[in-house]
This record gives sequence, C-alpha cells and structure tokens, in this order.
Amino acid sequence: MASAELRNVAIDAASYFSDIRVPATFLAGSAVGGLFTMKSNQQQLKTMPRVEYWVRIVYTFLMFTTFLLSMNTAIMASSAFLTTKNTAVYNPMATSAFELLVREFNYELTITRWSYEISMISFIVAIMLRLLLEFDAFDKAAPRRRKSFAAAILLFTSSLAAHLMSFINTRMYQFKSIGALTIEVVKLVAGKNLKGHPLAAL
Repeated sequence: MASAELRNVAIDAASYFSDIRVPATFLAGSAVGGLFTMKSNQQQLKTMPRVEYWVRIVYTFLMFTTFLLSMNTAIMASSAFLTTKNTAVYNPMATSAFELLVREFNYELTITRWSYEISMISFIVAIMLRLLLEFDAFDKAAPRRRKSFAAAILLFTSSLAAHLMSFINTRMYQFKSIGALTIEVVKLVAGKNLKGHPLAAL
C-alpha cells in the first residue's frame, strides 16, 4: 500500500480556525443575551422557591461559562488563523490538514476543540433550565399542563445532550472521550505555566 503524498495543506488547516471562530462568536453573543435577560429583583429572590433560586444560579453560571469558552475559541482561532498564513515559521507539508494541525498547532487545536464543544453543551443545558423556569416547573401553584410541558422539555433536552456527548466521543480521533480531551487540556495549560507562560491558565 502506497504511503500518502506530502503536500502543502496550510490553506486547509487555516480553514479549520476560520470556520470554528464564526459559530463561536455567535454563541458568545447568544450567551450575553441570555445573561442579561434573566432579571429578578430582591423581593422576587426572597419569595421564590429555593430550588428555583439555585436553578437560576446554575443557569447564570452556564451562560457565563458559554460566553467565556466561546470567546476563548474565537480569539484563539483568530490568532491561530493568522499564524497558519505565515508558512515561514512552520513546515506546511503534511499528508492531511489534521496531521498538520496536530503537529504544528496542537495547543490551539486542542483548546479550541474543547472550548467550543463544552460551550455548546453548556449552552444547551442552560437553555433547558431557562425553559423550565419559563414554564414555572418549580412553582407548586403552576397548572399541571405547564409542568407537563416542562417535563417534556427536560426529557427531550437531556436526550439531545446525551446524544451529542455520545457523538462527540466517537469523533475525538486523538482521544477516547471528551473526558480524555479535558485531561489533555489541563496538561497543555499546565505545561504552558511550566514553560513560563502563567497567564495561559487564566
């Protein structure tokens, strides 16, 4: 069996970073909108059920996490995209764009993949919580029909999240699962710290 031919795949590699930063930017914008549309005054917070209070906190945390990770993806991908254009600082020859990304841009590839995928899952779960709040799922006085809708939302969204996690785990290529990818991210960031780049952990 003949080995794959080496070719200049810099353009193909650059397209990965160019493509991922666009949806990441839209996701960050949606997360900002979700953060500032959930408003409650002090009196409402005191009278609402305790479960609802904590669900609101988790919702805010997930939306903020989505915003941070999406912005991290967009900014890092934009920086890496410009670097891929400067073929004088790396060898653009490889058998595939993925091989080149792993060899020359492993840090950027791993961080952007992890950030974007986690931000998507975080956003989906946050939307589920928001819908539960809108349908008064935690209000004992709410009509039974509204609670049935809330239960259906919980079921469908949980199924979607589980399906996406399963799909992502089968498309890791380098890693066995999203958990293994997370461990690799921690190692890469820790490695940056040891090499004199402490701000990489922020």
